[in-house]
Amino acid sequence: MKTARGVFARIFEGESMNDDMRGGFPYTLKAASGAEMPLGFLEGRGLSGAGASSYGNFSGYWKMGEVGADSAFSLFDESGREYPVQSHPAAFWPDGSLKWTFHTADFRPEERAAFSPVVEYGRKPAPLVGSVVCNDAGDRLVIDTGAIQAEVFTSKTRSGAFLGKTVILGRTAISEARLVYIDETPSCDGDVFPGIASAPARSAFFGAVSGAKIEEIGRLQAVIRIEGIHVEEKTGRELMPFVVRLTFRLGEPFIRIEHTFTYTGEPSRDMMRGLGIEFLTPVSGREYNRHVVFSGDLVGGEGCRAAAPFHEAQKMLLSWHPKLDPDVYPSQIAGKPLLFNPAESSSRAVDKVVSSIPAWTSYRMLADSADHWRITKGTGKDGCSRISAAEGRRSAGAASLSGEDGGIVVCMKDFWQKYPSGIWFDAIGSGDTSGDGCPRTTVWFWSPDAGAKDFRHYDTEGHSGSYYEGYDKLGSDPFGISCTNEMVIGAFLPHDGRIALSGEEIDAVAHDAQKSALLVSTPEYYHGTQAFGIWSLPDSGTPDKARLEKQLDDALSFYKKEIEQRRWYGFFDYGDFMHTYDKDRHCWRYDMGGYAWQNTELVPTMWLWYSFLRTGREDVFTMAEAMSRHTSEVDIYHEGKFRGMGSRHNVIHWGCPCKEVRIAMAGHHRFAFYLGGDRRYSDIFDIVRDADFSTLETDPLAMFYDKAKMKLPTHARSGPDWSTYTSNWLTEWERHRSEKYGQKIRTGIEDLKAAPLKLVSGNNFEYDPESGHLGYIGESTAGGTHLAVCMGGPQTWFELVPLLGDDEWERMLADFGSFYFASKEEQQERSGGIIGNREFSLPFMAAAMGAFGANRLGDKKLARKVWDTLLASLKGNGSSAECGNEFVPEKVPFCSDGRGIDEVPWVTTNVTAQFCLNAIVCLELIGRDL
Repeated sequence: MKTARGVFARIFEGESMNDDMRGGFPYTLKAASGAEMPLGFLEGRGLSGAGASSYGNFSGYWKMGEVGADSAFSLFDESGREYPVQSHPAAFWPDGSLKWTFHTADFRPEERAAFSPVVEYGRKPAPLVGSVVCNDAGDRLVIDTGAIQAEVFTSKTRSGAFLGKTVILGRTAISEARLVYIDETPSCDGDVFPGIASAPARSAFFGAVSGAKIEEIGRLQAVIRIEGIHVEEKTGRELMPFVVRLTFRLGEPFIRIEHTFTYTGEPSRDMMRGLGIEFLTPVSGREYNRHVVFSGDLVGGEGCRAAAPFHEAQKMLLSWHPKLDPDVYPSQIAGKPLLFNPAESSSRAVDKVVSSIPAWTSYRMLADSADHWRITKGTGKDGCSRISAAEGRRSAGAASLSGEDGGIVVCMKDFWQKYPSGIWFDAIGSGDTSGDGCPRTTVWFWSPDAGAKDFRHYDTEGHSGSYYEGYDKLGSDPFGISCTNEMVIGAFLPHDGRIALSGEEIDAVAHDAQKSALLVSTPEYYHGTQAFGIWSLPDSGTPDKARLEKQLDDALSFYKKEIEQRRWYGFFDYGDFMHTYDKDRHCWRYDMGGYAWQNTELVPTMWLWYSFLRTGREDVFTMAEAMSRHTSEVDIYHEGKFRGMGSRHNVIHWGCPCKEVRIAMAGHHRFAFYLGGDRRYSDIFDIVRDADFSTLETDPLAMFYDKAKMKLPTHARSGPDWSTYTSNWLTEWERHRSEKYGQKIRTGIEDLKAAPLKLVSGNNFEYDPESGHLGYIGESTAGGTHLAVCMGGPQTWFELVPLLGDDEWERMLADFGSFYFASKEEQQERSGGIIGNREFSLPFMAAAMGAFGANRLGDKKLARKVWDTLLASLKGNGSSAECGNEFVPEKVPFCSDGRGIDEVPWVTTNVTAQFCLNAIVCLELIGRDL
């Protein structure tokens, strides 16, 4: 016996750079104008070393007028070494200068220059290229990165493929790839036990591409956006539109895939049984040289370092009779290629053994909960069962399939967090290189092994009075909601005498997929440049500030632990928090209407993102990232009559009959977009920019006013409706320099200036989406004045101050904050009595506005009142009679498994998010008065 020799891509060599880059901010991004920004890898999100990428993403933030729109950029480390960087603008200031920029850098470029796969098994080495090349070939785009040559289809293909022949490292790693959706229609009959569906009808749909475009192309990276819809082959029925983004990088043997589907079925008949991507992945060689590897259980919490992986060959060479060379089986288990000399007796013995050993042609991993995965395998023969191969708690979801000349490796981001996910290797014994007989690798975002997803509501009636569901009429509607998932697929060659990946290598791929390298700047830099408006750095300089900072830290720690303790995971759930705690049942009110999932109510998104900005903590970034991903997809409508709107909090994410523009506000996700550079959010912003037009059909105040008596076509409350529009318009204005949307902001402000009490007036207005005009209709509120201040309005309005340069607008904000905290007698006097019975309720939610007023007006008395109100809110005096006074959990010996739980019995996410967010702003504006 002897081992084959080969070369593994250099991408799998070298030392990890994590340890060197976690501490400090050793990089400097420099604009041509001389402006500089410090950068460092976010802790836990550095380069993964052997087996993963050498690239990192990051963003630049610049002061107004500091960097020209066509500026070039360079990246240096502390020693003066320069790194290749690709840059493009993300947002602009009103004067046309750059505000945000996106960048990709290669931190090991020397490996690109030295990269050259050897000629082996008849292959020719791939030509070196100096930059990523993308050519339009009519019905397809042809990509060449040096390491990858791939075809991306721009229109529908007969097989449903979106990706054609893909050569990686000189071998055909993927023959083609197609998107798969499996639809299931439930069926019940009297012969089945009550409540149990029988004989469901299932249909396979495959992705039909309708278009593809190059979103970014440069020396280092190309991003291709593909869109289309899934089509049933037999009937031609179309369901579930999709958007897929493919990212290719110079010299890197990986394709990064971002997959979005939108539900457009009928809940009563269209349940989702499967959703994924099928790759035809040919492998070569004898059965005993075909290997599968799955990453094992995670070690140390949520990290990607794993225990020993699951590793087998299709045919395991362990034989009772005849006996084989004792070195054969250990070598096979070690992943070494087995090559035998036909003239030797050992070869004849192996041939005899192989013919009688079962061939395991199918391996499938399923994460069926956040706490369990299993691997099954089968021979793939008709009428035969599958057997259980392995089980565990949590896997990072990386797996590889390889043969004698190399193989492929895949990994899905948030594999166990967004269960039920799966990875299938099927037909791995086939020698075909294309068609149905080719070995197949399927990455399932929703695995068929887990059963079908039911999109129907949980009841046939609403529960507005008792369970806070908005209206008694049903309004549960999943049509138009989406979900986005990410994965990587790459390839490798034989290396170090092995043809299978080692545990270290597959862990490195998993880490790169789960925690891809990301650089950020210091909290001090973001704060000093006023990125995202007004917020504070941590300050424990006085006993009172120290106590408040502890409250903020404890709140973050509590929710981080609750995610794990309450298992807030799953395909449609991961990233969301629950709304209200049930201290009597010792659980959240998961089954009580509007008290269940939070969605974006009272902007916990902003609380988490501002918390990250001020602390730089990676664990907070992860919570905020997951929340933005969930709330921007599942909680809003991407298609249909509610496009650009979202569903209020409910047991089912889309279950509340109240469809509101505030839920889908761009401001929830600007942080994730600008800090992380994910282009999917640009789709979200395109959807919500004209959300005000959706209110022509879904007027937020329709039940309060007679349509026949209106002068303008719909209504908008100054908050949260118009405030949401300003957030959407600000995002469109800065991304595309679209003056149309900047003008709509100014139009509304001018209309507010003309109201008797300016911003204090209203807060109900008639509204014209076409012109952006607000029509004053008197002093009345539906839902309470506090809705103007607790849904992200203040944060957006603060950002507008330096953009507009409008002193009167700034004064209006200050006056609003001052008025909110005035006594009822003062409010009547200052308004001339026209406010009538209007309530300015829940003032702790207006603390940021009050602080702005105190700071702008130099009003120490107001500052003290704001602090007293905010700090009292956690003692039951400003929000809820059941509130406690801290976020420190207490141990309760109550749990179905007997372990006991930690709980804060008074907690609601409404109060938590608003208290923390307002405290962060108040510390900046009136911290000296605490």
